[in-house]
Amino acid sequence: MRTFLEFSRNCLTGFTLGTIAAVGLSSAHETSAGDGFRNIRVAPGLAGSTDFIEVLLPFLRNHPETDEGNAELDLKIRKDGNGYRVDLRKTGYLDDSVRGEVYRGTVIRTSEGTWRLLAIEVKPLCSRGENVGGVCTVRKPPPAMFLTPEAAPKDE
Repeated sequence: MRTFLEFSRNCLTGFTLGTIAAVGLSSAHETSAGDGFRNIRVAPGLAGSTDFIEVLLPFLRNHPETDEGNAELDLKIRKDGNGYRVDLRKTGYLDDSVRGEVYRGTVIRTSEGTWRLLAIEVKPLCSRGENVGGVCTVRKPPPAMFLTPEAAPKDE
């Protein structure tokens, strides 16, 4: 039995770019049960591969964005029922309002022997504001000096 490190090293050295079409993964505006995650719809038939790690590559690519800052990527994979629970945490984003994202999903092995991403959700890690329905929002309105004249409070 191979260890996870051997498994991931073999998968990463043998993958071919473009096996998983990232275009096939489109975000939805649905939200989970108030935990700050929002669903990402998985296009049927496109989020699969013969290698486990290749299924996750669209979420691993392009991180870190730059060598500046303190970027981190944490990946946890654990057996969960008939599949595997995947938790992926990326931090160190260059955006000043979002410091990173947390993804959680489920990957299964199909009857054909391929790996398939069943479901995935994303939760932004807000630097400013708070996470409301999976989106970072401002906690309070901006000071009056930043409001347009129409929106400024009226003196009585």
